Amino acid sequence: MSWSCTIPTWVLATGQLTGRPNSPRWNCPNPCGPNAKTAESDEQPIDWGIRSVGSGPQSVRDEGGVLALLDLDGTLVDREAGFQVWAQTLVKDHSLGRGALAWLTATDLAVKERDRFFALVGERFPVVGDTVALWDDYRARMPQLAPVFPGVLDALIRLRLQGWRLGVVTNGQVDNQMGKLRRSGVLDLLDGWCISAEAGIRKPDPRVFQLARARCGVPDEDLCWVVGDDPDLDIAGGQASGMSTVWVSHGRAWGTASRPPDRTGHTPAQALNHLDVDRPLSGRDESQ
Repeated sequence: MSWSCTIPTWVLATGQLTGRPNSPRWNCPNPCGPNAKTAESDEQPIDWGIRSVGSGPQSVRDEGGVLALLDLDGTLVDREAGFQVWAQTLVKDHSLGRGALAWLTATDLAVKERDRFFALVGERFPVVGDTVALWDDYRARMPQLAPVFPGVLDALIRLRLQGWRLGVVTNGQVDNQMGKLRRSGVLDLLDGWCISAEAGIRKPDPRVFQLARARCGVPDEDLCWVVGDDPDLDIAGGQASGMSTVWVSHGRAWGTASRPPDRTGHTPAQALNHLDVDRPLSGRDESQ
């Protein structure tokens, strides 16, 4: 069990959402365990997603509050923007030619499993060489290329100040996803997380949401919300776990025959701002 990280002291002291330090990662007053290196180090020990309540500086969360389980890619950080930068560099470095970027983009959207994606890249473009090494390079670079969505950090801080517990549930490799959490500044605001590669379970399996709930220290009977941009992985998965859901639509219409989300926001910040324990549930789009 790791040590507790709480809201940075400059937020606790002021109660304001302004004045965030110009740093790629906030300087957490108790960074992820007794052996953790400084926030500026790129080589930090893996933290397995469990925060201990009561250690470290006092948190402002309500111990009997509610939990929000958040998707990472497409919800907190803009993975697609980062992928475009990575793909453009790949095309340029290997002179892949016309149509390569469009093929990479379409295949990235169609193939969720990264091992399969990189196998297809190697088949299509043998000039890239060892696809295992290419995948390693991708995981190392993506945390630096995928920006946090506008308004997300302020929305998360606001939720913490209101007493929410926060967790992340994401499919992917530990090094890649943890790198994004650290680089974005989201890590310091979380009570726990589940990454599929270490948990051995992938969304939309309901067990991964229940595991994340347990890691955040929230009993089964307490209210829990799932926020995400994928109708199947996040919304259907959250519903199968008995949790309320908020869909990040990115301007899309709900086009599936499955049960719609309880709430919808066009942008990640709007979706997070819908998390209000005093607001009655509804299935209508409340992003305006």
